[in-house]
Amino acid sequence: RVRIFLAEKGVEIPTVQVNLRIGEQLSDAFRKINPRCTVPVLELDDGTRLTDSLAICHYLESKFPKPNLMGRDAREQALVMNWHEQIMTEGFLAGAEALRNYARGFADRAVTGPSNFAQIPALAERGKLRLEVFLSVLEERLKLLEFLRVLVREIGTSASTSHTACCNNGICEV
Repeated sequence: RVRIFLAEKGVEIPTVQVNLRIGEQLSDAFRKINPRCTVPVLELDDGTRLTDSLAICHYLESKFPKPNLMGRDAREQALVMNWHEQIMTEGFLAGAEALRNYARGFADRAVTGPSNFAQIPALAERGKLRLEVFLSVLEERLKLLEFLRVLVREIGTSASTSHTACCNNGICEV
């Protein structure tokens, strides 16, 4: 998520790759950087380490305000946070629950972090069902948003055409 955010901002920062496949995030060296054993980690100039994607994105939004990706005012910022929370809890976590409790590569690593947790097959099934529900809800919301976008564009075009026509007739009302 942070890489996508940086790309959308057009910002480049130095990065260090952590090989998750071999468990580099679980090494003693990485635990000194982040005891939670998760990525990403953003180390600030003063040594502060941010270890959460949302916190990192908020920091980057403040440091590099253009283009604005987190909302221009309180309402937009709240909507961004609202969508983020819904996508995380209803979508991302459901997908992670399904994947981490099913895929062989996550055996004894069903939960992120420094401790090992065994897979629970029933959670894989539940995660799959949760993800299916989320995706159908998201699809309906995106259809509505597309409908609203088209409607606004058509209203704008219609208003613009009406405005031009009215002004051409000496009546400048919309």
